[in-house]
This record gives sequence, C-alpha cells and structure tokens, in this order.
Amino acid sequence: MENKKTEHKTFPLPDKKKSKSGVRKWIKFIWIAFFAIVLGISGLFFAVSQGFVGDMPDVKELENPDIYVASEIYSSDNVLLGKFEKEKTKPVTYKQLPPFLVYALQAKEDERFKEHSGIDLKSIARAIFFRGDRGGGSTITQQLAKLLFTGERSQNKIERSFQKLKEWSVAVSLEKRYTKEEIVALYFNKMDFLFNAKGIEMASRVYFNKSVTQLTLPEAATFVAMLEAPRRNNPYRNPDRAKNRRDVVLEQMEKTGYIDNDTYKKAIATPIVVDFHEIKTVEDGFSSYYKFYLRKEIAQYLQTYEKETGKELNLYKNGLKIYVTLDSRMQKYAEEAIKEHLTTLQKSFDGEMRRNPNRPYYKINKTQINSLMMSSV
Repeated sequence: MENKKTEHKTFPLPDKKKSKSGVRKWIKFIWIAFFAIVLGISGLFFAVSQGFVGDMPDVKELENPDIYVASEIYSSDNVLLGKFEKEKTKPVTYKQLPPFLVYALQAKEDERFKEHSGIDLKSIARAIFFRGDRGGGSTITQQLAKLLFTGERSQNKIERSFQKLKEWSVAVSLEKRYTKEEIVALYFNKMDFLFNAKGIEMASRVYFNKSVTQLTLPEAATFVAMLEAPRRNNPYRNPDRAKNRRDVVLEQMEKTGYIDNDTYKKAIATPIVVDFHEIKTVEDGFSSYYKFYLRKEIAQYLQTYEKETGKELNLYKNGLKIYVTLDSRMQKYAEEAIKEHLTTLQKSFDGEMRRNPNRPYYKINKTQINSLMMSSV
C-alpha cells in the first residue's frame, strides 16, 4: 500500500516540469527570433543608408534637389531675350497651392501624412496584408524620394526591394531637412504630367490654360488622379478614365472629411473640360550662339562669386536674372536689315550659279571637284 501511495504522489510531477520547460523554450525562441528580425532590419536599413548596397544621395543633393528654375536674360531696355533652361517648369511655393489640391493629395495618397516621419508602418502592413488591393504603402515623402533619387521602378524583385529600402532611408532624411509644407511643394513641382508639363504650374497651363492658384476642386482632383498614372489617367488622352479616377479622389476626400456630401455631389457632376495648350520643347533658337558666349562669361563670374561668398549658384536651377548691354530695338533693326540685304544677295548668287556648270565651285574641273569631295569624307 505504501508503494502504491508513493507512486501515486511522485509519478505525475516530472511531466509537469517537462511541460513548463517546453513553454519556456518556445517563449525564449520567439524573443530571440523577434530581436534577430529587428536587428536584421535595422542592420539592413543602416547598410542602405550608408550606401553599402548602392549609391545614396549625399547631404548636398538632399538639400539641393533637382528642381530647375530657368535663368532669364534681359536686354538693356528690360525686354526678355531668352532663358537658360533644362526643362519647361515654373516652381510654386506651398502658399500658392489651393488648399483642396493639398487635401486631395493627402486623402488619396497619404492620410497620415502629418503624423509620420517619412514611413507609415500601418500603410505598409495594409499593403502587404491585402497585396495592394486597398492602396499602396508609400507615403508622399517616399514618392518624392523616388522622383528625386530612385528613378524608374525595377522589374527585378530583389532590386525592387533594395529600391524600396533606399526610398525609406531617403524619405526619413528628407523629413529631417524639410517641413511637411516644403515636401508637398517639392512633390508637386517635380511631378511630370506629360506634354512637357513639368510641375503643377505648367500642368495647369497645359491642360486648363490657367495658373495653379485658379484651379477648381474637380480640376485639382484630376491632377491628383494623374499622379498614380499620368498616361492612363490623362484628361486629354483618356477623358473617361480620367473622370472615373478623379471621382475616386473626390470620394476619398469625402470619406476623410475634407469635403461634405453636397460639395462631393456637385464636384462629381462637373465634367472635365480640357483647354489644351501644349508647351514647346526647350530650344536655343536663333540666340544659341549669343547664349553660348554669354554662358561662358557667366560661368567665370559664378566661379568668382563662389570663391568670394562661398555660395554656389547654378545657371539652370537658381532662376538668375541676367541683364546685358544689348538693346532689343537695335537688335531688331539689325536683324531686319540683314534679312533684307541677304535676300538681295541670295537672288544675285542664284542667278550667277545658274550659268556655272560646276556650281558652286569656280575655275576647277570635275576631277578636282571629285578629289576635293573625297578628301572631306
């Protein structure tokens, strides 16, 4: 009887100890795995930010993004003669943007824009869980980072992963250097809306023939819809699709409380009326020779200015005003006189060449002409 009692008391005890030991091991494993993941992500993020896995923009590039403001050349009588420009653009400040344009951007692209510091973990989790069906995970700052530094999206999944990490790192750096208002302005100024419409101001002029300050709510929503696909959601090329996507933006604005239901209904009932005015490409035209020599002279001046002040100025980015001694009226008279004189000379030359069998050469035979032509090849 004593043996049976002892067995009854002592036999279950080892099993309980085993069970606790197993739970503790699992808890320990979970914590180790958690810290390993956190350290791994932190290490990878650090490697990307330091440029160990690809080139990263330096501080100078972050503080001076590629927003080109053309320098203008003015005559002595204050007439615009030409511009030094890389692209047709006219940057605007945040205060020039209509409030509903900014609201539309936040409602559609980044609801928590004012809350995060460049990366929105909730949006990333949602994008991963729903596989992008309920919106992407990129913030406005990340999209700006892509526009400025990342470039075209890679089709390779591994390369795309590193691109995304680079966007996160650059986005955090941009948030440290710029206010939220400056980030929004930079984003709108850098976006390409096609047809040489670089930036929101030029886009307003191309598609609606007005300044950005004059945009209506439906027009502002149209531009925000273009951000996700400028070609497919283009109001000039695909008006029906553009209206559908515009209405999605307006619906999102109502859901997030930026506009009320009456304003929403009125806006979606408004058709898209495009007043298209395409902008010409950047060309030097007849002033190319003059601008070439002027550019060389200005380059020397800017070098001297940088040495004296420590400030670097860019002819194609800083929007300089250049005043020259040339008088536009005298230039016009000179061009008209040359045109008139050359027209007479051209007629005389053409008449003389008709009588010349070896035109345009004089006093040489065909063998010499062929030899001359071959030597120039």
